[in-house]
Amino acid sequence: MKKLVLALCIALLALPALAQQDANRTSREREALRRTQAALKAAQDNQAGLQSEKAALSKEKELLAQQAQRARSQGQALQAELKQAQQELARLQAELDAQKRQTAEAQAAAEANEKQALSLQQQGRVLQALVDERTRVNLSLTALLERSTKLLAEAEAKNQQIYAVGLTLIEHLRKRTPYDRAAAADPLFGLAAVRLENEAEQLRSQLDLQRLVR
Repeated sequence: MKKLVLALCIALLALPALAQQDANRTSREREALRRTQAALKAAQDNQAGLQSEKAALSKEKELLAQQAQRARSQGQALQAELKQAQQELARLQAELDAQKRQTAEAQAAAEANEKQALSLQQQGRVLQALVDERTRVNLSLTALLERSTKLLAEAEAKNQQIYAVGLTLIEHLRKRTPYDRAAAADPLFGLAAVRLENEAEQLRSQLDLQRLVR
């Protein structure tokens, strides 16, 4: 009995402790439930965030795919432009090479023309020297001709004077005095008269030959 009472006493004494334990356990369970609910809500929120992020990533992936497609299209367009630019560059290079050849040919032609011009200038100087020499010769010949003409005129004047004197002498020989006419009747003097007449004719012939006539 004492043991039963003791047990009851112990039980009564333990009831507050048990009640406290139950209260503590209930509080812990509530805290655990609250934490579980919070964790569940956090998990749900995290899942919703993951779903949203997945949707955003899917949308971003689609955008990236579109951008990649545009990039491929742009790359193809750039490749075509690059090919066209290379073709244009090759055409311009060919034109540049042709212009260089034309420039070289023009330079060679200019050098040839310059050499020809120098040769023509040299020939011109030679011809000018010849012209100058001929001009000097012509001037000398003109002066000589003028001097010769002057000398010829002087010689003609002197010749005319000599011719006139000769004619005067011939006429003087032909004009005989009465004594000369009487002597001409004599055979001897007649021969002398004939001889004088012949000499006068010979002298006249020589004067005619020596006379200068223009």
